[in-house]
Amino acid sequence: MTEYFFDLITMKSVHRDCGGQRFASLEQARQQAVLIAMDLGCSEGEQPGLQVQVSDVVGRPLFAVPAALAA
Repeated sequence: MTEYFFDLITMKSVHRDCGGQRFASLEQARQQAVLIAMDLGCSEGEQPGLQVQVSDVVGRPLFAVPAALAA
């Protein structure tokens, strides 16, 4: 299992995920990021630049899912 971190990125700020979550594959982490982005898109409304950035345990960004595209 690999630990992934789901940071919330906006045009003005970054909210770091300090806890992380463990998944068996990168694809499972991607699915989780899409779910988070969908939830943000529905609850936060239109916010340019709002995205979920997934990073590895050393903080290296792996990919990002824009909330606008996931909603």
